[in-house]
Amino acid sequence: MKLNFTYSEVYDEILSAMSEESYNENQALELKQEIQKLNDFWNKKGSKFISTIENSSKLKFSKDIDCYIVKNLPYIAFSNPLTVKADKNINRTNITLVHELIHDLFVQNQEQFWILEEKFPNESHDFKVHLPVLLVQRRVLEALYGKKYTEKVIKNEMKIEDLNLVWPIANNHYKKFKTYKKGIINFIKEI
Repeated sequence: MKLNFTYSEVYDEILSAMSEESYNENQALELKQEIQKLNDFWNKKGSKFISTIENSSKLKFSKDIDCYIVKNLPYIAFSNPLTVKADKNINRTNITLVHELIHDLFVQNQEQFWILEEKFPNESHDFKVHLPVLLVQRRVLEALYGKKYTEKVIKNEMKIEDLNLVWPIANNHYKKFKTYKKGIINFIKEI
């Protein structure tokens, strides 16, 4: 799987307007420079990120993914189409990408996630979507960045409205998932 970073001036202009932020033509040049930095990083280390996500989940990406980098966005990112708000801190961007790529991986394997509806019929859609994502994300981040850095990431993500309710539950299940060998789908079936 290849992650293709791209810039769309029209898309960036529309998202800027939706974010009630001004758009100027200078941001195209600025974002193209950011994209070059991301390309340089992912050309060197991207395969490790992708293989760690696939190994941690026991799922495979079935196609390449385009990732739009924009200046203004009401959120940090969203997964479909994969769109990330520019951030000069490449580690924060990569952590965001890990989270959103896991979402994309699950969409590419969505037929296998019917079990979430059966297991958690009374939970919100956000809970059903994020429980498996956060389990895999934590495993990936620990493998790539270590436990201490991952704990900082989780602490920061606990401030995000949709994630603050799911992280505590994911952390409780993570004790077992950390060493679980059969993948996220089988793990969800067993909890």
